[in-house]
Amino acid sequence: MASGNNCGLSGRKQITQMNSQTHYALASLLIMITATFSQVHADTLHDTHTLRLQRSQFIVDIIVQPDYLIKEFGPRFDRTATVKQVTLNGKSFLIHAGLSDEFGLHGMGLRAFSKADMKTDFIKIGVGRLLRDDPGRYDFSHHYPIKTLAPVHVESQSTSHVTISQKVEDESYGYDYEKTYRISDDSPTLTIEYTLTNTGKRTLLIEQYNHNWFNFANTPIDQAYHVQTGFEINCRKWPWFSQNGKHLSLNQAITSGSYTPSSSSSTPQNNWLKLSHSVTGMNVTVTGDFPAGLLGFFAQQDAICPEVHMTQFLSAYQKWTWKRTYRFDAP
Repeated sequence: MASGNNCGLSGRKQITQMNSQTHYALASLLIMITATFSQVHADTLHDTHTLRLQRSQFIVDIIVQPDYLIKEFGPRFDRTATVKQVTLNGKSFLIHAGLSDEFGLHGMGLRAFSKADMKTDFIKIGVGRLLRDDPGRYDFSHHYPIKTLAPVHVESQSTSHVTISQKVEDESYGYDYEKTYRISDDSPTLTIEYTLTNTGKRTLLIEQYNHNWFNFANTPIDQAYHVQTGFEINCRKWPWFSQNGKHLSLNQAITSGSYTPSSSSSTPQNNWLKLSHSVTGMNVTVTGDFPAGLLGFFAQQDAICPEVHMTQFLSAYQKWTWKRTYRFDAP
C-alpha cells in the first residue's frame, strides 16, 4: 500500500486494529491457558522481585512474590517471599524452591475449608482465597483454583534485611502477616522472623514449616549427608535413612521422592537440627524459638529436606511471633 493514500491509511488503521485485536486475543488465550494449567480462576500471576542480602562472602538471594512456584506446585507455598539461594565462600546450599514457607500442609489452619466449594472460598495464609473443587480432605499437592491472591508489600529493606507484609480482611477469618529476613553482622546466619495476627472473630490454628530444599555445592544426595537433632523423634523405619537415637544417616541410594512425618516434642531450647556433609565439610544448623511439633522429612535424588513444624492456637485478635534461624558453614 502506497504511503499518503487514504485507502492505504484506512487499511493500515484496520490492520493496526486487527493486530491489536489479534494481540488481545492471543493474550487472552495465554491467560486462559495459564489458568487451565495452574487453575488460576480470578488472577493472573505477578512478576517476581529479587533482592540480595550480603555481608562479605555470605549472600542470601530472596524472591519477593515468587508466583512461579504456583505454576509448579499450585497455590501452596507462602507467596510473600522465598529464599532462592544461600551462598557462602562461593558454595551454594539450596536447590529447587530454596527455603519456602508453607502454612497448613496437613490441613490445619485453612480458614473455612470445611464450608468451601466452587462458590464459597477458603483462606490459606500466605496465599489468599482458594476454591474447593474436590470434596475430600485437603491435599497439599492438589492445585486448588485461586479466587484471589492476597497482595504482597515490601515494608522496608536494606543490604541486611527485608520486611514483607500481607493481609486478608475478613470479619471471621482475617489475618495480618509480616515476615522479615535478616542476616547477622558477625556470622553467616540468616534469621526469618514471623508475626501473625488473627484479625477475625474465629480461633486460628497455625501450622507452619519451612521446606528446606538443601543440596550442598551441587553434590549427590548420598551417605555423606547426616542429620542430627536436639529433640526426640519417633523410632520408625525411614525411607533411605537409618536412625540411631537423634541421628539420621543415608543407608542406600535415593531412587524416588519420599515424605515421612514423625511426631516430636521439645522445648524451644532443644529445637535444633544440624545437616552436615562429610565430604565438603559444609553444614547448616537450623533452630526455632518454639517447641518442635513434628519433624517432616522429604528426600529425593537431588535434595534433602528436614522440616520442623510449628503449631499454635490464636484466639480472636491475638498476635503471635516466632522465628527460624539458619547458621551456615562452608570451609
